[in-house]
Amino acid sequence: MEKIIWGIDPGSSICGVSKLSGGLIGDCFECEPKLVYRRIMSLCGADKVTVVIEDIFPYSLKLTPAVIDTCKLIGELTYRFKKCRQVSSVELVARNSVKKWVFDTVPEVCLPRIAKKIDAKHTKNLSKGLKGLTKLDGEMRKPSFNWVDDRIVKEAMKIIHDIPEPLPGKSNIYGIKKDSHCWSALAVCSFFYHSTTPL
Repeated sequence: MEKIIWGIDPGSSICGVSKLSGGLIGDCFECEPKLVYRRIMSLCGADKVTVVIEDIFPYSLKLTPAVIDTCKLIGELTYRFKKCRQVSSVELVARNSVKKWVFDTVPEVCLPRIAKKIDAKHTKNLSKGLKGLTKLDGEMRKPSFNWVDDRIVKEAMKIIHDIPEPLPGKSNIYGIKKDSHCWSALAVCSFFYHSTTPL
């Protein structure tokens, strides 16, 4: 039986949702938080599914009203999906775990982009009279998964899932727009799929 995974990038005002079926991309969409559960269940049919939600961890997050609302949403979605018979399991994954997986899986995407980010940050810091990003021996700080951002995640998903570039001004073949939260949702379910599927 195909493993069907729904990945959710929760947000206080908009959520990204992506589906992997046997490792292949299925439905991808954005919707309001209150519609996420109903929309996913309406697309499941009789299939048993796994739901994977990107969780919030207290690394350097400021406690804003949006963060609090997102935490409440994660709790609500976890409860509702766990009560559903069609859902085999509900998994919560840390964003840092997804970022590290992306960094380790597609270094050819991550390393040059992160090196540019580090260099730009170093230059900006120096221009403000702040400490640069070089070590005591003058060597520039090395790239790490902590520098992976939404743009890098998007480019990594294109490589991992072999998504061709769309024509200018168009969505790609899966209907995922350039700045969509679906990219993060796709990274969440891809991380879970590749972490739990035997080679």
